[in-house]
Amino acid sequence: MAKVRQREITENIAVVFTATGSEDLTDWCVESIDRKRGVNGHGSHFLVLRDGQTLETRDRDTFGNLIWHLDDDTVYIRMVGDKDALTDEQEEALDRLRAELEHAYPNAEFFYADAE
Repeated sequence: MAKVRQREITENIAVVFTATGSEDLTDWCVESIDRKRGVNGHGSHFLVLRDGQTLETRDRDTFGNLIWHLDDDTVYIRMVGDKDALTDEQEEALDRLRAELEHAYPNAEFFYADAE
């Protein structure tokens, strides 16, 4: 199994969307998207499905693999869908996860990002 580098500092908590509208993607669908980009598994640390289920898809203290210039200092939350098409369950799950991560990384900046 390949080793994944550990982050030395966490400066960001970034929310990235799959940009798939209201399509109900599974965990495997999102992982497949990342694998097609050459990622071994998920590129994000967390995945929030349309029903609000939150999955830890990567060790939160390792490098992410979504936005090359942020990967070494960012915790990524991947949301299935578009920013303007989240379900109530997703919004509630994101609020809970954001609070948890901001508590764990109090100096990190929270923002919405576009995957490159």
